[in-house]
Amino acid sequence: MNILIITDFFPPDHWGGAEISTFLIAKRLIEKGNKVSVISSVQEKEKTGKIVYEGIVIYRIYSNYKMILNEYVSLFNPFTVGIVKRVIKKIKPDIVQVHGVHIHLSYYVLKIIGSLQIPIVLTAHDLYLICPGALRCSMSKINDKSNKDIYKIKAFKCIICQKYRHNPLRNFFIKKLVNRYVSKTIVVSEELKKILNQNGFKNVAVIYNGVNPEKFQVTEKEIEETKKKNNLVKKKIIFSGGRFVKRKGFECLVMSMVKIVDKFGKNVCLVLCGRPNLYAKYLGNLAKKMGVRDNIIFTDWLSRKDFKKFLATCNLVVIPSLYPDPLPRLNFEAMAARKPVIASCFGGSKEVVEKEVNGYIINPYNTDEMADKITHILRNPDIAGIMGNNGYEKVKFFFTVENNVDTRIKLYERILKINFNQ
Repeated sequence: MNILIITDFFPPDHWGGAEISTFLIAKRLIEKGNKVSVISSVQEKEKTGKIVYEGIVIYRIYSNYKMILNEYVSLFNPFTVGIVKRVIKKIKPDIVQVHGVHIHLSYYVLKIIGSLQIPIVLTAHDLYLICPGALRCSMSKINDKSNKDIYKIKAFKCIICQKYRHNPLRNFFIKKLVNRYVSKTIVVSEELKKILNQNGFKNVAVIYNGVNPEKFQVTEKEIEETKKKNNLVKKKIIFSGGRFVKRKGFECLVMSMVKIVDKFGKNVCLVLCGRPNLYAKYLGNLAKKMGVRDNIIFTDWLSRKDFKKFLATCNLVVIPSLYPDPLPRLNFEAMAARKPVIASCFGGSKEVVEKEVNGYIINPYNTDEMADKITHILRNPDIAGIMGNNGYEKVKFFFTVENNVDTRIKLYERILKINFNQ
């Protein structure tokens, strides 16, 4: 098959969770004999044009604007859509896989592809199809099981949340474009499927993201070097990371450190991985105020190699999201590194983390419960080892890139067969 991937961001320029998943999918599709091209965006004019990265042909289109306009530009970006159309005509793909286009390439590309009568599969890694605010408004009611439509978007709440940025027609047009032109929408968790269904999206299927477990094996020498370099020798290490924003729950994790430090003193350390920003500075100040700043390391954004070393070095991984986080990739990466996972009950993590099997599901607002679960694992290395091995076996059989791509290929073939018969 000749497969085109369209996505706002793609390696080597970006290495977030969605970008890594998309990159691994592209690599595996090529290994299976498919031709794969990528259209992506860059924010520096000198980076525009065609490049080849690890066997993948990437067409990079320049886009840079003030993000205050995002709710409008996400529907139609006049500076990119014409170039996207020309590149698609040049590539002549059999099928197009669209990932996140909510910032630079815009949802209008769905209409362009549809007008060229090329089948579209859309993958949603996040909540941007329905909400640029990541459903912050649902956070206070997220445990209300009596409310069957808890995730349904309310227009008046969007105005309160987004204020002057809000485009009242955004969601209407996105849903209309997706339901009209997309053959199948893939989501990364059952939770995200439920969210999209509640907001009127059709033809939604779950395909979990995957990892290559063998890529997460690190030597003892590398582990010791990482510990020495970061002053972590003989310390119990808790690892977490992601975008430093309030909804990711790092504030609750920092607060739980007070109780953990009370148990272990200087012998425990929390490693937080993410790009420095104002919220990261706030977390540092909070930790200082609570007397645990010396027990926390902010690593900045890590290279993939260093990230895997830190995962191998830690005792456990914590994912404390406060919102319906669809399914953080860190779950699978921790399992591949044979680490227990303590994850939020909000979002999709509860679909892969099982209580007392490969970790625990907790309410991150309950910082005492979080501290108790972390302490239990740190005090019981045998239990941690069993949980880590259980997680590894689970990810090896169910959450691999191979499984993800095999399922995608079967889906592509069904769609192309239907299209051909028509």
